[in-house]
Amino acid sequence: MKNDFFLAPYIDKYKHNANCILLVGSRAEGFSTRTSDIDLIIITEHPEEYGVKSNRYVISSENGIKIEMLIITKSDIKELIKVAFMKEDFYSLQKILFGKIIFGYWDVDRQILQKEFRTRYYIKNTDQALKMYAALEGIKCDCHLQQYAFSLKKYMEKIAEIYLFKLGDNYIKPRWLISRLIRTEGEHSVLLNTYFTTINLSITNTKDIDELERQVMTTTGLMLYSAIYEQKRIIDTKELRGDVSFFAMEREGQIVLFLGKEAFLISKEKAKQLIENMIFKIT
Repeated sequence: MKNDFFLAPYIDKYKHNANCILLVGSRAEGFSTRTSDIDLIIITEHPEEYGVKSNRYVISSENGIKIEMLIITKSDIKELIKVAFMKEDFYSLQKILFGKIIFGYWDVDRQILQKEFRTRYYIKNTDQALKMYAALEGIKCDCHLQQYAFSLKKYMEKIAEIYLFKLGDNYIKPRWLISRLIRTEGEHSVLLNTYFTTINLSITNTKDIDELERQVMTTTGLMLYSAIYEQKRIIDTKELRGDVSFFAMEREGQIVLFLGKEAFLISKEKAKQLIENMIFKIT
């Protein structure tokens, strides 16, 4: 990990009564700068040695860098995970379950918990995206163009989250959405360029709402296709059809596919054929 050398003094300072130290946040995910906060979870059986009770934060500053540490016992962090699942507190779960172990050992099977987290988070987001997709037509009819543009933008961001998550990006903080897209797709990706174009249109040119809508539906269609089938293909914009509008949810090996107002429950193979026929020009 590129942070190893930088973190070494902090590990030496706080490891004295720790069973395990987790690095979480932007430094764990590779989005940090030299002045970014250091976010740690310290699992210990002796929280009093850090001057607090279990499940409490210690905040300090060293060399101009803020250090935020959650001090917690093994039994309390298990309870915290249980409650977070009940409340669908995905932000807390992501930090705990996907944090980088930089010291010691935590005797819990994180892979099982990570799988449960990924399943629940994916279902939650696809359900939310479906509601957003279904609401777009009504918003377009009832609201000002600026409101519809904003709704299109939020819908596209939700699909981008599903796309990234399905392709293995577990960092779910919205602030880093574009950075995560760059990391996954590369700066010269057609998909990413389309994403940026659409975002800029939604902010600066809501008069051309039909073009904005077309770009959003094309971009989200491509992202959903890639997310479901985990299949990347180099896209030539000339290859794309002009009207790509669908929403697809993967459920237990089948696809709930919405094309306009029609809905189909079909196999992944059949859905793939229909989607490709719709997205790409047949040569």
